[in-house]
Amino acid sequence: MSKRNVSSKDFILLASILIGGIVASLFTLFFIDNQYNATAEFNVHTEESVDPGIYEAIIKSDKVVTKLKEQENITLPVQKLKEKITVTYNEDSDTLKVSVSLDNRRHSILVTEQLAQIATDEIETFVQGSTVEYVTAPDDGVVEDKSHKVKLIYVIVGLIIGYFVGTLIDTFQKPRVGKRKSAESDYTVLGSIPKY
Repeated sequence: MSKRNVSSKDFILLASILIGGIVASLFTLFFIDNQYNATAEFNVHTEESVDPGIYEAIIKSDKVVTKLKEQENITLPVQKLKEKITVTYNEDSDTLKVSVSLDNRRHSILVTEQLAQIATDEIETFVQGSTVEYVTAPDDGVVEDKSHKVKLIYVIVGLIIGYFVGTLIDTFQKPRVGKRKSAESDYTVLGSIPKY
């Protein structure tokens, strides 16, 4: 393989990879929203053992989510807002974590704080003999930008697709058959009379 063919193949691969990365980056810029995940953590003490699933059922109930939506003037539908809420419970430490992921860092913190307050009242009302106390309130230090990982994955996938597209283009590209010049041959153009 000549140097010319190698550099042509390298150029095709490099151009395809760059185009794939640029397209993926633009896609994430316009279609993947930032998702800031704020978390509130508190301890739950109960007189009797309670099914841990009850906490998620209370926090994601229509009553709680509708109240949150109204108090924080959230435009998302109730069902969509429920999808943005994550509830985890650690039975060993009786620790309950509530997270809300929204596209605005400050709003995510405020909504998580409000949800934690509403959830605290609801849990203490619904689960008899329970008390809820804050361990960690949501603040700027505990906000996680979940969208960075998603965007990075899209860019990596774009680069990989670009590489494969470049490889396919190079594979299906018709090889160029160069015509030999008569000066490079031992024969004349007619081919039968040797040159002297």
